Amino acid sequence: MRVETLTIDEIGSRGDGIGHTRGGSVYVPLAMAGDVVEAIISPFSKGSFVGEIKAILKPSLDRVDAKCKHFGICGGCNLQHVGPKLYKEWIKSRVETALSHQGFEDIEIKDPIIVNPGTRRRVSLRALKVKGDITLGFNERKTHNIVDIETCPISHPILIEILPNIRNMLGNLLEEGQATTILMIYSETGIQLVLDLLDDPDLKIRELLGEFANVHDLGVVAIKVNGVFDLIA
Repeated sequence: MRVETLTIDEIGSRGDGIGHTRGGSVYVPLAMAGDVVEAIISPFSKGSFVGEIKAILKPSLDRVDAKCKHFGICGGCNLQHVGPKLYKEWIKSRVETALSHQGFEDIEIKDPIIVNPGTRRRVSLRALKVKGDITLGFNERKTHNIVDIETCPISHPILIEILPNIRNMLGNLLEEGQATTILMIYSETGIQLVLDLLDDPDLKIRELLGEFANVHDLGVVAIKVNGVFDLIA
C-alpha cells in the first residue's frame, strides 16, 4: 500500500476512474477523467491496482456536485459527479467498444438520450431489522451493508414518498435480524410492490400486507418465496 499523486485519464466500464503508472493501471472509484488525486493504492491483480481517493488535488473541469446526499457511500449510483457532456461520451464509448468486440466498426453512434432526475420508476431496495429499527435503502458501495436512505433524486417522487410507510409496515412484518428485498415499480396502475421472503408468511402477515395495499392504494402487492410469486392484493 502506498500514497501517490495520480492523474485520471479515463472512466472505466464500471464507472471507476483509471490512472496509469509504471506498475500498471489504477482503478479509483469516484474519480473521473481530468482529476488529479492523491490516492491510497493497493495491489488488485497482476498489472492493476485499486485506489482510494485521499484528496482531490485538482478536480476535472467536467466534475459536478452530486445531487444526492448519499452519493459516494450508497452503491446505487456511480457517476453523479460526472458532467453531462463527459457522461454522454462515456456512454457512447461503451457502445462503440461493445460493437467493436463483435466485429462492427465505423458505425455512427448517436448521442444517448439522458432522462431527467426523478423519473426512475423501478427500484430494488434492501431492508434489515436491527434492535427494532428498520434500515431501508441500497447496498453500500462494494459491501452488503445497507445505506439507510431518506431520498433518491433519480427515483420518481411517488416511490420516495411511500418509504416511511414501508418502514413502518416492515417494522411489524420482519422479525429481529430478518432482511428482505423490496421491488417497487411505479406504473399507470400505481405502485407494484414485491417482497422477497425466505418463508411463506402466515395469515397475519398476509392480512397486514393486504391492509397496507388498501390503505395506500397500491396497484399490486405480492410476495416471492424461493423464487415463486404469490399475489396478495
